[in-house]
Amino acid sequence: MERLGKWLRACWLDALGIALAAVFALPSLAFRFGRDQAIFHYIGREWWRHGTLPYRDAFDLKPPAIYVVHALTYGTLGGGEWAIRAVEIVVVLGTGILAALALPRGPLRHPGTLGCGALLASGWYYTNFDFWHSAQVESWESLCLVAALAIVARATPGARSALATGVALGCAFLFKTTAAIPAFAIGLYVTIEAFATAPAGLRSRQAILRGLWLTAGVLLPVALTVAFFAVHKGGLAALRDAVVIVGRYAKINVESTLSERLRGFWFDQSGLWLGLGAGGWLAAIVHAAQTRDWPRFWRVIGLALVALATFASVAIQQKYYYYHEGVLGCFVVLAVLLSLAPLTRDRAAASLILAIGLMFGALFAAPPWYNNHDVNYRTFTQSWWKPSERRTLDQKFIGEAQFSHPAQQEIADAIKVRARPGDRLHVRGFELGIYCLSGLSTPVRFVSDLHLDGAYNPHGAQDAAQDEALLIREPPRFFVTFRDRPWDLDPIKQRGYHEVVRSGLFVLLERG
Repeated sequence: MERLGKWLRACWLDALGIALAAVFALPSLAFRFGRDQAIFHYIGREWWRHGTLPYRDAFDLKPPAIYVVHALTYGTLGGGEWAIRAVEIVVVLGTGILAALALPRGPLRHPGTLGCGALLASGWYYTNFDFWHSAQVESWESLCLVAALAIVARATPGARSALATGVALGCAFLFKTTAAIPAFAIGLYVTIEAFATAPAGLRSRQAILRGLWLTAGVLLPVALTVAFFAVHKGGLAALRDAVVIVGRYAKINVESTLSERLRGFWFDQSGLWLGLGAGGWLAAIVHAAQTRDWPRFWRVIGLALVALATFASVAIQQKYYYYHEGVLGCFVVLAVLLSLAPLTRDRAAASLILAIGLMFGALFAAPPWYNNHDVNYRTFTQSWWKPSERRTLDQKFIGEAQFSHPAQQEIADAIKVRARPGDRLHVRGFELGIYCLSGLSTPVRFVSDLHLDGAYNPHGAQDAAQDEALLIREPPRFFVTFRDRPWDLDPIKQRGYHEVVRSGLFVLLERG
């Protein structure tokens, strides 16, 4: 009975923490698509609906796993913008729960630890990442990395656990190629631990075998992905083409320096969590040294080195967009949990209360949205909870380079009024939200003409000519371009299109 009582208490505290974390995240269901989320959704939707193969039939720069996620989300939950946000809530909470399981300590868990992880993950993620920077591949990459760490911490060492760890790391790579850096660090961590814990005469053999099984696990999802593209006509060539373009794109820098982005995100945006996380690592290291718990000491050091390797994978991209920092979320949560671990062990309810306090403290200290400085997560949540203000929510989704969700919605509404089954649409620029909102698709491969840039697409001019020839040969019924591009607007009208409506920078034209 005593064991049953402890189990029920553990479940109750964890369930409470996870439920509160989910409630905290619910307003994100009203987030609209930014440019990146729209292209992920479009490629996944067309893959599910029409078998449109990524890269070959609809081109983008991300690895294929994110399109798989959107295809499955569309197939199960439908095409609403809320669907991927609902899935992401599960991802964020799962990241926090797995971070709790990755703690370097003996028992499977103590009461409330999983709930604390979910609360901290939800608090960190939703107060720091607005609609533009959330639902990016980094949240999935973070989930896969922390899943690998949880397997290392909890599974019985051996071939199966090493294989499972490798599969998780391989999946992380399929979401973001730079995950290879933290994956290598985790692999090294696993190999060294196998060497250190094996009997004296078997150390080298155990370390080598563990490393081989882990490598096999990494290669398994990657090999299956390559095989999938290989069995589709032109799929492997398109995948190879994408690798070349991504490699060239990676060499293009942005104007911001690493120090500017570090200051902008980790000090101005997320300083609260930086302080908590750094304090957590330091407290755990000092506590392990004071108690002479050297296995725990070295495990904490190892996790810190993996976190540094993950940060290096962000810095090496040289783009320094804020959403790139999302992959570090699992380590932020893990670091804070390290400092809460003694409380979680001895006073579970007190630790849960503290995690709740941190989550709501982050809400009241929430920084302004990167793309709309008049809004932060707290003020957005206040509007979301009030039915009288929900009609104004769309006005909050504006972004850089004159991005405007309200303008996209107005254009999409005008298309839906006029569209008939089988109609096609083409949109200039990188504004795929109009495809998502209208339900129509384009006949061309380069769904965003941004990726025709000759600076990183070695045959961009040829690709642009092919797509333009297709638009002339198989003209879509609707065309959307920009009012400040008369060199594009006038030739489109000469092809038999007439202007229907303007909204923001957009001009909608209809053929016939």
